Amino acid sequence: MIKRILDHIRTLPDFDFEGKRAFVRVDFNCPMDRREVADNTRIASTIPTIRYILDHGGRVIIASHLGRPEGYEEEFSIKPVARELGRLLSEEVRVLPFDLGGEDPGSWKDSENRVLMTENLRFYSGETRGDEDLAAFLSETADIYINDAFGASHRKHLSVYALPGYFTEKGIGFLVEKELKAFCKVLKDPEKPYTVIMGGSKVSDKIKVLEHLLPVADQFLIGGAMAYTLLKAKGCDVGASRVEKDRLDTARRILEEAEHLKKDFILPVDHCLVKTVDRPGEKIYSRQIETGYMGVDIGPETVRLFSAFIRKAKTIVWNGPMGIFEIPDYAVGTNRVAEEVSRSGAYTVVGGGDSVRALRALGVGDEVGHMSTGGGASLKLLEGNGLPGINILLESP
Repeated sequence: MIKRILDHIRTLPDFDFEGKRAFVRVDFNCPMDRREVADNTRIASTIPTIRYILDHGGRVIIASHLGRPEGYEEEFSIKPVARELGRLLSEEVRVLPFDLGGEDPGSWKDSENRVLMTENLRFYSGETRGDEDLAAFLSETADIYINDAFGASHRKHLSVYALPGYFTEKGIGFLVEKELKAFCKVLKDPEKPYTVIMGGSKVSDKIKVLEHLLPVADQFLIGGAMAYTLLKAKGCDVGASRVEKDRLDTARRILEEAEHLKKDFILPVDHCLVKTVDRPGEKIYSRQIETGYMGVDIGPETVRLFSAFIRKAKTIVWNGPMGIFEIPDYAVGTNRVAEEVSRSGAYTVVGGGDSVRALRALGVGDEVGHMSTGGGASLKLLEGNGLPGINILLESP
């Protein structure tokens, strides 16, 4: 699927931007602190796309969502993001008015401003529920549509799914192209041994990924709360650990399929345990989970077991932490896995916010092949069906 998309989708060098306006959908849903950008990683990652268009005689309208406001809410205004974008570009970024009533889309298209930015797309109800009038308006503001919002491309929202259908000229930016190429390397003819590391809270979020990768990968290292649903499905006592009871049959099926395919499907053999999450000082490490205790991280024996597989791997996909990573006392397993992954020498693709944060916090992010900018989008790609916001770009208007 990804290889076919890469072979047929248009990328930036395929367009003539001279004298034209490009509508560039980005994912600037940045962490904010007191209405200022707290982490500009997502903005910085799209600068090469914007700069390329400007350097080739084009102008841009940047569009992104920010948070989940219910209609117009001043605290979710895109203006602080626009200021940070302007600083990184060394360009004036004009934020367009929120109220489209009486606005002439042609005035946006013909504006002398090189960089325009819409207000938060989530201010418009039509962004999430679909609105032909909004799509028609936005389509008249530009000549070319570019999707560089990898992190939003798994959703069928108007600006990434319906809007491209109004454009004859449409394609992807450098960020999306980079993401697709990275995932192509781990989904099509990956170098063996191929190790998949999965964590996070819900096995239900990863079922389709596991089903798709079981025939492809060699080893599966499972941590996080999702491991306890799988352990429970095996008949293990997991105490008060989080279990998705409605997914136990599915978990059994995954375990049976892994055994049938003769895959190494490795679950934790020891655990960091607590009775109450907010009392980390009372944590213990044990192979057995007694009544009243819950698992909040993998234990040292599991770390050693996982590390042995990671060191032999040639290809690694990692998505999800090994425990309650946001609490430092329960981040030991995730941090150790991050260290091993960074030293492995394997081609590694990391998706999911906590996995990426662990690598960055340890200062080893540059040691892995690719850190994805979209957790949900990366999971969708790993399911093998592509992304709605990317697939639609291959269709004629």
